[in-house]
Amino acid sequence: MSVVLQGFWVTRQSWDHAGNADGWGDEVYMKCGLNCLDAAGASVSGGPRELITPVHGQRDERDWWSGRRYAKWPDRILIGGASGVGHGGLKGGDHYPPYNPWEGQWTPNRAVGNRGFLPLLLWEWGGDASALEGSLVVTPAVWEWDNGRPMMPEWGDAEAKMVEQWGGTIGAGAGGVSGALAAIGLAPAAAAVLAVGGVIVAVTKLIPWFVSVGEDIIGVAGDRPIGQIAEGSTRVYNPQVLSFDLAKIREAAAYEMGKGPGVWWLRVKDDPKIGGGEYEIFVKVNYTLV
Repeated sequence: MSVVLQGFWVTRQSWDHAGNADGWGDEVYMKCGLNCLDAAGASVSGGPRELITPVHGQRDERDWWSGRRYAKWPDRILIGGASGVGHGGLKGGDHYPPYNPWEGQWTPNRAVGNRGFLPLLLWEWGGDASALEGSLVVTPAVWEWDNGRPMMPEWGDAEAKMVEQWGGTIGAGAGGVSGALAAIGLAPAAAAVLAVGGVIVAVTKLIPWFVSVGEDIIGVAGDRPIGQIAEGSTRVYNPQVLSFDLAKIREAAAYEMGKGPGVWWLRVKDDPKIGGGEYEIFVKVNYTLV
């Protein structure tokens, strides 16, 4: 059994650097907060952690003197057509991996430390399924790369903070994910967990805001998450949380959202006044024993 971060699809690219100094189109990486909890809601397997992929987008640049192309950003994953066929840079309709990401054609990669390539293995279990208990909480996110540093420090570890905070919500109650949701008045979501083994948590119902920045940062260089909303002069970013009841992982692996059994499909979308980017994220739950 396993849970894999399969990849992303660009529905609409975000507003980019006016001079494309970071590369043509979008250049993005994925981050995923991860927290495995026992039946009492305590973190296990090393506690909350955050996994990060390489940057995907334009890798090559043209030398204007010689006309030759060279790898200006050699550590990037070359994907996308914004800078010309074969040269990378993400625009609407591009995706990674290069097949339909929800199909899972490639063998998942294991992270080394906190770094890993898509498709990225988040969790696996090779023991007796009847021994599974507790919860798995993940916060998959897409970040637009600008200079390799968060535009605002408050955003830097938002996904890891969210899985830790949601883990605390589960631990404070009883009944795992279902019990936590029922305790805060989200009974329909709790019922969904009981039926299908997982739920995409509406974070804004848990916390009025998670990361909020009140200053004007238009034109400021820095990495930023896709999925910000504008509230007056304030930017708010709430990572989406995907929570699984591990005792019901078989139901989560059979659940259908339109992209095949076990494919959990999330959308992250910027407010048009901020960046207008929109991406789809795919997480696959597999029940086949490893």
